[in-house]
Amino acid sequence: AFVACSQGVAFVGFVMMCYGGSQILSSLLFGKLAELTNKQACVYTATTAQIALDLFLLFWTIDESSVGPLFLTSIVSGMIDAVWNSQLLALQGELFPEDQVAAFASYKVWESLGYLVGFAYSTAVCTRHKLLVMLGLLALSTACFTVHNLTRRKETKLRVEPK
Repeated sequence: AFVACSQGVAFVGFVMMCYGGSQILSSLLFGKLAELTNKQACVYTATTAQIALDLFLLFWTIDESSVGPLFLTSIVSGMIDAVWNSQLLALQGELFPEDQVAAFASYKVWESLGYLVGFAYSTAVCTRHKLLVMLGLLALSTACFTVHNLTRRKETKLRVEPK
């Protein structure tokens, strides 16, 4: 909506190329970064960036001269999506080591369902409300991710230090 409304449909491909290029380079970068730090740090960094980007988009007044910010938001979106794609799939593999095929298939089913729902309501809901839904779902998923990490840390600590 941001690109097509301000620059025209012909401009969408150029912005998407920046998104894809950013996602490719960022996947390599965050894969190495996750090895040096940990997955949680990458996911929480991406969450913070996603919140900042969504809030920017919520309050941004776009016009025909907004070419630079369009490309910047596209690049940042690609970077964030690289973390979601790489680190969350890695987490899926860790959570279900005994049945990774089913785990990854389930992940892709839910991802595809998310796309289906997003496309289904895309013409019925304005962009502002979509961003608010995304922020709400991000808050819920971040809370679940945090609970998982705390539970896992507690289980690991109990295994290391039996009482």
